[in-house]
Amino acid sequence: MIKAIVWGLIGFVLLVLAMASFIDDGISLQASPGMMSAQYKTMYLAAATTCPGLPAEVLMAIGQIESGHGANDGPSYAGAIGPMQFMPATWVAYGVDGNHDGFADPFDAADAIPSTARMLCADGAGNPKTLMDAVELYNPGDPTYAVAVMEVAKGYSKEVPGGVTATVTAPPTATVAPH
Repeated sequence: MIKAIVWGLIGFVLLVLAMASFIDDGISLQASPGMMSAQYKTMYLAAATTCPGLPAEVLMAIGQIESGHGANDGPSYAGAIGPMQFMPATWVAYGVDGNHDGFADPFDAADAIPSTARMLCADGAGNPKTLMDAVELYNPGDPTYAVAVMEVAKGYSKEVPGGVTATVTAPPTATVAPH
């Protein structure tokens, strides 16, 4: 019983620290195009093209939620790093050398953003029916993550040529195995 209480307190403290970190970083769940540099916008748009069907605004939303478009590269309380907040083991599996400098660097947005697209695509993000599932797998510890990403993505639709896409509001469907 005492172990359960101690573990419960540890979990609670970690949750409070994570929430405080999230709030202190000034990362908003409202789309903030002014926070995103033109360079980041270009990288999000280019990375989305590597996964046909992946809405660029979803990448933009993930970038904002995870690091405020590079404002806080981590590490997070869980150990995630870089502007797209990859766990090191996940980076090993999905990291790409997006800028072709000979090194796949999770702290380099030119590598991290296309790596995010690669991971999302592998999890089904190119298909509107499995987009939500793929986004859920990007941060599998948070059951509200995918909904938050989709809400923020709606606000970024004006940043994407062609406007809002139907896939941004796709409901969750099939369950995809986590990485």
